Amino acid sequence: MTVRFYAHNLTDKATITTSSENAEFPASNILDNRRTKVFRSTSNSTSIVFDFGTVQEIDSFAIVGHTFYGFGFTSIKLEFNNTNSWTTPAFSQTLTPDFEFDFCNFEFSNVQNYRYARLVLINTEGYCEISNVFFGKRTQFVDTDYSYPLGFRYKNLGTINKNRYGQKFVDEITSQKLLDGKIDYIASSNIDEYFSMTDLLSTTVPFFVVFDSITIMSNMNRMNGMYYFSDESDPKLQSGNYWTDVHKLEEAM
Repeated sequence: MTVRFYAHNLTDKATITTSSENAEFPASNILDNRRTKVFRSTSNSTSIVFDFGTVQEIDSFAIVGHTFYGFGFTSIKLEFNNTNSWTTPAFSQTLTPDFEFDFCNFEFSNVQNYRYARLVLINTEGYCEISNVFFGKRTQFVDTDYSYPLGFRYKNLGTINKNRYGQKFVDEITSQKLLDGKIDYIASSNIDEYFSMTDLLSTTVPFFVVFDSITIMSNMNRMNGMYYFSDESDPKLQSGNYWTDVHKLEEAM
């Protein structure tokens, strides 16, 4: 399998402007790591512009939905430009979100250079809504990948109480993805770049994990998503001058 990490998120320092905004769900909520803190527009169509301040290297985009309600749009268009003018953007692509697993990503084959990005949303509920997004460069190494076995499961976050008759009273909430994997080979030539990624991440800073579609599962978006480390990254140098690391990840909620 091939895994990519989206860690260096340009959104964190971007200036965000919108064509309309519900004051109770401001655009600043996009920067909140809780997926329940969303931006919401006041109409069925809206645009969101991300100004990165200067021209930045970009090859990847990702978006996840609200923890409980999923995506708050029916269609999404991704645009890039080097000026804040959108009549004829340098790049424009209508995306195909996965509404079952509330995940959508796009990757350029080569690094592009842009200052501005824009999302154009359409919905039918009287408003558009988004949660967390990523713009930036993916981290991927030719020889670095999760080895087998790779653990993936769901944790039920609901609570169950029983009365003295054994009857269950269930507070059903949702389930959380848990991902456990080991990277067996990180070449010493790649370890500085690997540390530059893990230095940013922790049990308090989330990142995106994206797998290629492979034969183990017909839809890898079941596993793709926004995760935290549940245990801090702890790379170890092995004989032969290569490194290993064990990842225990929990889905950002």
